[in-house]
Amino acid sequence: MSKALLKIRNAKAEVARLLKEGRYRAGAAETQQRMSLFHDIWKDLWAGTEASYKGKVETYRRKMRLAQRMLYLSVRAVEYELQVPRGTLRRSVLQARTPADMDQIVTQLEAIIGSGNIGGQTPGNRHVEFSLRNTLLQLADRSDLPDGLNTMTDIERFRAILTSPRFAHYDADGVYKGQLIPFSVVPMGTLGIGDPGSVALLTGHECAERTWSIALSLQGTGLTDYNNTHLQLGVLHKNDFYSQWCLPPSDEQGEMQIASVRPSRNLFLDPVWGGDFGTANPSDSDYVISLVDSYFNVSWEDFSSPEYTAGSDTALACRGLYGEYAIFIPAQILNIEYSDGLSLLNVDDIWIRFDYVSAAKQWQ
Repeated sequence: MSKALLKIRNAKAEVARLLKEGRYRAGAAETQQRMSLFHDIWKDLWAGTEASYKGKVETYRRKMRLAQRMLYLSVRAVEYELQVPRGTLRRSVLQARTPADMDQIVTQLEAIIGSGNIGGQTPGNRHVEFSLRNTLLQLADRSDLPDGLNTMTDIERFRAILTSPRFAHYDADGVYKGQLIPFSVVPMGTLGIGDPGSVALLTGHECAERTWSIALSLQGTGLTDYNNTHLQLGVLHKNDFYSQWCLPPSDEQGEMQIASVRPSRNLFLDPVWGGDFGTANPSDSDYVISLVDSYFNVSWEDFSSPEYTAGSDTALACRGLYGEYAIFIPAQILNIEYSDGLSLLNVDDIWIRFDYVSAAKQWQ
């Protein structure tokens, strides 16, 4: 934004100079006494300088278009982060014809960003920890049920899910890649599903929830035959995600603030003028993966402390926190074919920690 703004200001100064010079030469041409009907001073002037001025005009047009594109993306980002109703600023950018028009929009954006709040509330840093087994999957202990019924404990049911062929993941060639365990993070208190308990993130009292980092901890005994302290797991997040509105939403906005990303697209590449802003990801996957070092048997006291960062990853930063997730356990770290890797039958639970940003919800 700063670079684009500086280029726009330089372009404005250059355009002002060219306009001044153009008016002077046009005035001189109008008062010029022509000696011949076949001799045009203005035409001769343009013929002599066409290459130079045409290049500058083309450069201005290219820079103006790229700056306009970047400003439009900035408006979209501000709308998303600060929950600004869309419409007015977008139209202003699309209708801008001069650097002065763009400068006015930048001033408006600076005023919106400078307020530093969302719906009148200042966002803050927060963290939340929960059990994949009990809180998200909500697996209950059924060992006290009568004989003949499913009497597995919650841990046994969790292990059955971890090892289920239903969640085995294969690549396009049919090669087994590991276990992919899906789960969802949703505002249960708002949607009226499940039991959010006392987990603030699930009760629905916050808004504008944005992920910062994710941490995991594997819980169990005899997890590996090595002297490992941690293993690297993947946390996948779907590219369609959402958060809650801070103020009562309109019918047009919908119940949740829904957003999505397409990592395969580079939005800074202009289809007309291009731009050297890197290349897009050739993959068009529905998920983005975060690689997390999952430490073994971290105590709940340490895991839930404000300072805990062991093994955390920020690959999902700035995305809406709610949505569909999955934990990927690579085949390379499993004790397949009598190797000394991770034994899923010894995993009691997987703890998940989200460090995130949110504000207080102003409606219920």
